[in-house]
Amino acid sequence: MLGDKQNEVGIIFLLSGFAFIGVFFRQYLFGYDGYAFVSFARGFVGSFGWHPGFDYIVGYLPQSFLIYELLMFFCFFISLLALYYIGKSLFSADRSFVALLVLLAGSPIMLFEFAKFENELIAFPLLFWSFYFVYARKGWKNQVVGLLLSLFAVLFWWGAFVWIGIIAFGLALPFTILFIVSLPFLWDKLGWAFGTIQGVLFNMPFYGLINFFLLFFAIPFVFLEKNKKILVPALICLMCLCFSARFVILFVPFLLIGIVYLVDVLLKRGIALKTIVITCFFFIICWNVAINLQHPTGSEMALVDYHVELCDLNKKCLNDWDFGWWIESQGLDTNWRGGFPNPDYNLESKPFFALTMQDLNCVLLKQEGLMKEYNCN
Repeated sequence: MLGDKQNEVGIIFLLSGFAFIGVFFRQYLFGYDGYAFVSFARGFVGSFGWHPGFDYIVGYLPQSFLIYELLMFFCFFISLLALYYIGKSLFSADRSFVALLVLLAGSPIMLFEFAKFENELIAFPLLFWSFYFVYARKGWKNQVVGLLLSLFAVLFWWGAFVWIGIIAFGLALPFTILFIVSLPFLWDKLGWAFGTIQGVLFNMPFYGLINFFLLFFAIPFVFLEKNKKILVPALICLMCLCFSARFVILFVPFLLIGIVYLVDVLLKRGIALKTIVITCFFFIICWNVAINLQHPTGSEMALVDYHVELCDLNKKCLNDWDFGWWIESQGLDTNWRGGFPNPDYNLESKPFFALTMQDLNCVLLKQEGLMKEYNCN
């Protein structure tokens, strides 16, 4: 059944919908920085950073969370399809499909990365398909296609330069030379890509190597792959993760290969395929429940809306930078967002309203979890 092209695309589409369904049950988008792009789409802030491809697309999208979620789902589906074809080309359709199930079940990395409305969202499927053309297909023309896809991904995410460096070692010699020659021009961007993230434990538990969860066991199996051109790039990619958690998603195509070998071992040890599949679907459901428990919740955004309403009274408003982009996306300008230091509430002149996780010696108006709205007179 999976060998038929129409059937397999339909099956991967259904699997994508099942694995992503939790995102559509969220009242608001998941995460923090994604709301910066919502603010840009709504015209509340100008463009920031260099990702012209994403800015262009977002600028023409209707301002609807449902539209954003559909874009995220489309990228998720196209990425799963690329991963499936990678496994099918290197192994077989059935082994690839089971490995894809284990990938989605053993870690929330795919769901959580594609549930964020951020610029790298569109870069990921481009990079996965570039892997397919470089490693799963033969011939220099396919390598050129893979390289072009990687270069196109740069328009959405500077981290694609790191990917180009990784796959260069699997390309023909001229492409490797081309990357080495271009290093002086890329050095600043590579430094940015590595330097802006704080290592493998950044934002635990859903970033960094900790994101692999049960899939840690599959990492050694990657190096059983018989295609030697894949081994060196896989090792380089794994080393990149030790410098920057941002690149954890780039290891996924390599990890899929390791999962295939891991599943083979489990089957040889007498674990039934039916047991593996049922267990996978159970964990996929768990991750979809987990995505609905992540920030911001509906009640947290209700508190943000309350803060914005208070600030319409022309009173000074302050906030922790964690909530800055949430506030901006609702149309209220704030100086504390996206990594800026929190205001020193004790030194700020009163009166003001404050949305914070700190305990202030002011009148507490509302509270939701750790978020508190104060009136300081």
